[in-house]
Amino acid sequence: MEIPKNMEAENKKIIPAGIYHCSLNDNGQIDSARDIFKEQLSGKDSFLAIEMEIMADKYEMGKPFFSELRVLRL
Repeated sequence: MEIPKNMEAENKKIIPAGIYHCSLNDNGQIDSARDIFKEQLSGKDSFLAIEMEIMADKYEMGKPFFSELRVLRL
C-alpha cells in the first residue's frame, strides 16, 4: 500500500522501490523464494522477499488461502 510521505502512520515500513517478481501460491512459500525465483535471482546474494495473503472474497475455513510471494533483487 502506498502512503503519502506527509501522512503519519504507526508501524509504517518502507520497502525499496523497484521491479518485483511475483508468484501466486495456494500456501505460503517464502522459505522457497530462492528456488522459485532461481532464474531472476541468478548471480545475486541479496534479495528482499515479501509474502502477503490475498483474500478477494469471503474466506471459508478449511480452504487454503492464496498468497503472493514477491522478490526484489538488491
